[in-house]
Amino acid sequence: MDICISHHSALDWYVHHRNPCSRFQEFEHAVKAPDHAPEVALVDHLVTILDIGDQKLDVMVSSPNARHATALVSSHLCSSELPEGALIPLGIRGRNVWITSPALTFVQVAGVTDRIGAIAAGNSLCSSYMLDWLEDAGVVYRPSVDDAPLVSVRQLLSFVRGLPEGFYGKARALRALKYVHDGARSPMEWGLAMEFELPPGLGGYALGKVTLNEALAVYDGMDSASRRTYVERIPDITIAAHGRRGVILARIDYDAYSVHSNELREVMDSRRRNQLASYAGMVQFSLRTSQVMRYSEFEQEIEWIRISLGQRRKDGGKRRQGKTWDRRITLWQRVISGERDCYTGRLVKDASPIRGRC
Repeated sequence: MDICISHHSALDWYVHHRNPCSRFQEFEHAVKAPDHAPEVALVDHLVTILDIGDQKLDVMVSSPNARHATALVSSHLCSSELPEGALIPLGIRGRNVWITSPALTFVQVAGVTDRIGAIAAGNSLCSSYMLDWLEDAGVVYRPSVDDAPLVSVRQLLSFVRGLPEGFYGKARALRALKYVHDGARSPMEWGLAMEFELPPGLGGYALGKVTLNEALAVYDGMDSASRRTYVERIPDITIAAHGRRGVILARIDYDAYSVHSNELREVMDSRRRNQLASYAGMVQFSLRTSQVMRYSEFEQEIEWIRISLGQRRKDGGKRRQGKTWDRRITLWQRVISGERDCYTGRLVKDASPIRGRC
């Protein structure tokens, strides 16, 4: 093994590329990272061909003597023997290049960021999309003949629980998994899910338990033989809130301007919303790009959803309102507007709405 890509570099690579496990059903297993620093020429080559961003290349090494930081490389030490399947070959011809598995990448990122960053990383890795800047919306739906979702919440939980106690990042990864979901079809979907579900202490609104892209059988009338017919509809986000009246459901669709701005699509969206509105015991909301990219409007939409769910305000009372507001602004900047990096929380230079969100 010449090099093992890890941490944020591995995460960035995964969200922009096809699942390597869908191409390599069987491969030689490795349980330890290289015990030497990567060659400069190899690092230059990888930075060019892998398109993993303009940050330093994160690599994992197994020996303290190999842990060298350079202008292009950030080395991370892991001398422990790893579970089988924790390292995956990338299949680059003539180069023995490996990458940490999606599950190990999640734990590593959780170890070097805060809980919000860990939740964001988990949602990205468990999603059903791949970022592709050549597409109008900036995303491509993953499940296909030669691709598949990277990992599931169940697989992440099993992997993390199986790590030895004290493994760096394990504790935070376990706490983050409470708010990680399978199946997001865009970064905005899991960003909105975090806003709706996270507690005020993390900047969220704690409206209820969230599920993503849950299929519903919606009544569509009678056929010629007088039999009831149904159509499948999939709202982006479902919130289940428990209150005095039992469980109340709210379903939210996010209509990105880049995808839903033409007349035919608007008609289809309207028909879908009308069908979902007929579903018993459910309140239906639709959010457009302009409604979520301005914080004042976004907060108003949240307020209407809260009222429909019969939930009380959860802002910590007068003594904590200021801190709660600051946390909510920061979370919105990280997972909705793109003004901050969603994983690290750092302000982004020349911030603009993230493709796949707008």
